[in-house]
Amino acid sequence: MALPHASPEPGGGERGAISVNLAALPDDARCHAVIEIPHESDRQALVHPENMRLHFRPRRQGRYAVRGPRGMRG
Repeated sequence: MALPHASPEPGGGERGAISVNLAALPDDARCHAVIEIPHESDRQALVHPENMRLHFRPRRQGRYAVRGPRGMRG
């Protein structure tokens, strides 16, 4: 399934590619999404399928929140 890219919002704003792609997933999608954010205050409510789990990982002191393929540890 090809997912859309960011698209302009009414009023001149722009929706990020993550929010557009999550909203485009089929309702029966079952998965986890790990989204790295600069700070806890950057957490957003995103439209996504009911069976999908969103995990927001704030960066810690300039380091990436998620490391390597062995696990999602911040």
